Amino acid sequence: MTTELYYLAYGSNLDPERLGRHLAEPTARQPQWTTIDHGVQFAGNSRRWHGGVAFLTLTPTGVLHPARLYPMTGTTFAALFGSENFVGELPPDPSLLGLQPGEWIRMLIPGGAADWRGKYNAILRLDDHADAPVYAFTTCRDLPPRPPGSEYLTLIANARSLAPTGQSPTWQGDPPQTPDPSARRGDAWYGSLAPTDGRGVTLPAELAPTEPADRARVVDPMTARSREVGLRFEGEQALIGQRDRPSGSDRLLILIDHRASSWSGFLF
Repeated sequence: MTTELYYLAYGSNLDPERLGRHLAEPTARQPQWTTIDHGVQFAGNSRRWHGGVAFLTLTPTGVLHPARLYPMTGTTFAALFGSENFVGELPPDPSLLGLQPGEWIRMLIPGGAADWRGKYNAILRLDDHADAPVYAFTTCRDLPPRPPGSEYLTLIANARSLAPTGQSPTWQGDPPQTPDPSARRGDAWYGSLAPTDGRGVTLPAELAPTEPADRARVVDPMTARSREVGLRFEGEQALIGQRDRPSGSDRLLILIDHRASSWSGFLF
């Protein structure tokens, strides 16, 4: 297996056996222990674990936690995201998201505070390891804090106890943190679009205008070429022109930047 990235685990996936249940093929190498200075909080409500689940805070807290780095390909990382989330997709090459270390992006996928699906809607890039990028998925949803179930907490505690830093016997999770908006890269959506009538291509409902933005970057995941396009809104629908859709690809990545800077890339 060629390592393209490292997936950072901080919750139940600290246990390699648990992670292996989500993967079609096991990772070729053993994971490595590391520490992170982001908080680990419990929120939402898991049907499987009967309580809150672990989420990594998007903003560093200065408190160190054990974590594990799993080497994997971008395709495996995308498959893991889908398996954990039940809805939504990631491009097979996360570098197309344009994240720098310390930045995060919101994935526009179905789900909400009351929905156990789609709970992971944020991709965070951390400091590189061994010249490869490190990514974690977490949430930027306003999920209500909720204590974890005993089985879930025991699974995480047992895995953390194997870390060189050990496990605090009294740790029950960290308090919620407000994300740093300056570290947010923008929004992203990945999937397939079908052409509609002469008005253009109708974008998915997740791209409804929740924040001011009239420009987007459409990326062809096959070639990594991209084009800046204009968004048109008709009620709750967003559209792009037929010519703005890359030819020869049935899937595409749409990036929306709410900051002054623009996305870099090549025109197709």
